[in-house]
Amino acid sequence: MRFKELLLLLLLCVAISPAAWSNSDEPDEGYLIRPPVFLTDEPDVPLTTFAASVPVPGHLTLCSSASSPESDGFAQNGADVQPSLKLSRIGLAAGVMRGMGRGSAVGVLVPASWVRVRSGIGGLPATGDTYGLGGAILFAKKTLRSGRNGSLVVGSLGLELPTGEDDATFDQSNAVTNAYYANSPRRMPLTWQPSNGATNFHLVLSFGRALRRVSYQGILAYKLNGAGDEDVRLGNVIVGALSATYGLSPGIAGSLEVVLRSQGDDSYPNAPPPGVNQPALAGTTTHGTSLSINPSIRCSLGTRLTIGLGARLSVIKPNDGMVPRTRVFLILYPNF
Repeated sequence: MRFKELLLLLLLCVAISPAAWSNSDEPDEGYLIRPPVFLTDEPDVPLTTFAASVPVPGHLTLCSSASSPESDGFAQNGADVQPSLKLSRIGLAAGVMRGMGRGSAVGVLVPASWVRVRSGIGGLPATGDTYGLGGAILFAKKTLRSGRNGSLVVGSLGLELPTGEDDATFDQSNAVTNAYYANSPRRMPLTWQPSNGATNFHLVLSFGRALRRVSYQGILAYKLNGAGDEDVRLGNVIVGALSATYGLSPGIAGSLEVVLRSQGDDSYPNAPPPGVNQPALAGTTTHGTSLSINPSIRCSLGTRLTIGLGARLSVIKPNDGMVPRTRVFLILYPNF
């Protein structure tokens, strides 16, 4: 990747995450009482939005998440069978959340993404770009437990509507690009689309605890995907994340996050059968389990802006599916 493209990607890998703890009476301990910025491989379950936080009654809170994974190749049984396949994804999500009292809140989140696919699959050209809005997510949050020691347990439910873009096509028409849909030649697999065109459900349990210099957070999220066109169904997703943030000073903090992600295989039951020399992923796309460690450091510039630098280190790569890359990303978010 050329320097200009790399610089553009880094500038686009931005997380906009306002303070999720909206109670202005709480002291600002170097923004440690706010959840970390989650930048993960997961575009489906927006972890920042479903963090262990609920705004006070009557308050509106901006909520957002970001993801910007890159992949080199496609693995099957631990071997990269498509080393020439390159994929870059920029994902953003923005919405609002309103406190309803008794530790509850409701909100709406609208994601958007841009995916760039380059090189080829199985020796044949397969390039394309997909971009647009994903399915709008209506969600509700409820505080299940609030401890005197600063701990908080929050449960969240989300309903994702089939309102997003899901019909982007490859630039070429050949045996590889026609291998996913019987009635829609050249249509890209749904994993690379902004939306899967189906009604999906999110179930999230999160935990947070804020001390004077340290905050902890954990999230367990599950996404149940529905069926879209031609009964195509993406695999269900499980994401677990643990993070700790330490305040080096009132304005500087470092975070360390561990993210475990697992997804079932996608199903394309009506796709044409694989032909001669077609890749193993024809008609279906496979997934696996991955583990990443994400260190980051952030600095507050005044009271309204925080900047930082982080990295995503792929510790365990999936035996099947897209092969994630280790990368560096920028962090930039305002504090409202």
